[in-house]
Amino acid sequence: MPTKNKAIKSELLTSLFQKAAIALFLQLLGIGVAYLMQVSFARWLGVVQYGIYEYVISIATFLGFLAGLGLPNCLLRFIPKYIVGEDWGKLRGIVWGSWRYVFFSSLIITCLGIVAVVTWQQYSELNIILAAFILGMATIPLWALARHQREMSRGIEQMTLAYLPSTIAFPILAIAGGFYYRQNLSSTGAVAIVILSLCIVLSIQLVTFNRQLPVQDP
Repeated sequence: MPTKNKAIKSELLTSLFQKAAIALFLQLLGIGVAYLMQVSFARWLGVVQYGIYEYVISIATFLGFLAGLGLPNCLLRFIPKYIVGEDWGKLRGIVWGSWRYVFFSSLIITCLGIVAVVTWQQYSELNIILAAFILGMATIPLWALARHQREMSRGIEQMTLAYLPSTIAFPILAIAGGFYYRQNLSSTGAVAIVILSLCIVLSIQLVTFNRQLPVQDP
């Protein structure tokens, strides 16, 4: 019995180490790719347009974090609990229920943000960045869902699925899109590329997650 317990502990530690190593590697690689994306966009956009782009994305990212309502952190607590207890109904409930809450809360923040931007524009002379700001507000649900889906995937211990889409695939797609339009790239175009890239990777991640989500055997 002690030998069996040691073997189980050894397997658990090995599995934990492997998952931690994968997560660390993907995050470090993602930092490098994200840096390359920022440098590339700065070169293609120029000082003024890149400043507008970065300002808009920073605001949208922060609002997307708030739109999560703290639910991504809850997933890491409840998903493993329901999997161990084989409570499949509650598992799917917490996953898709929280996803809907984040989606709709981020939509509300997006609408409020667009109203605020349009109202602010009426009292300013910065009409040239109005489109960039409106598109930037449209990225709020995407940033919120990117974080939420990452924690969903971590909850079922799929580290590659958690980090690969938004950490690596997204900036690579954005770089490819920016390179294609590099001659005429503007802050509005850069934000549009971000939206399209995030939509692609998040859609693939969501479909893949749904296929890997543990379900009750028939």
